Amino acid sequence: MVEGTQTGLCVVCDFPFGLATTEAKAMLAKEYCSKWDIEDLDIVANYGWLRSGMHDAVVADLRPVVKAAHAHGTNVKVIIETEALDDAQIKDGTRCAVEAGADFIKSSTGFLTATSTRARARASSSS
Repeated sequence: MVEGTQTGLCVVCDFPFGLATTEAKAMLAKEYCSKWDIEDLDIVANYGWLRSGMHDAVVADLRPVVKAAHAHGTNVKVIIETEALDDAQIKDGTRCAVEAGADFIKSSTGFLTATSTRARARASSSS
C-alpha cells in the first residue's frame, strides 16, 4: 500500500505490554524487518520491570530487538508506558532505551489511557 510513496511503514512488536520473552521479541523483529520494507519498529519496554527497578533486564531485553531491526536498516522506537510509571521510572526507561540503542522514544501505547502530557514528555527528555 505504501510502496512507491514517501510514506514509511511502522509495525509494532510485543504490543501492548512488552511481556513476551526476549527471544520471541528478537525473532519477531527479525521476521518483520527481513521480509518487509519496514521503516520503523515500535517495541514496548517491559514496564513491570521498569517499575521494579530491573534496569539491566530491560536493556538486555531491548538490545537484541534493536540489533535485529538495525541489521535490516530499520529504526527502533521504544515505547515507555508513561501512564504506568512515575517520573523517576520514566527517566530510567529512557536511559534503558538509549543504552539499548533505540532511535526514538515514545511515551505511550495509548492502551492504558489516551493521554500523554507535557510533564511526562519532559521527564523523558530530561534524563
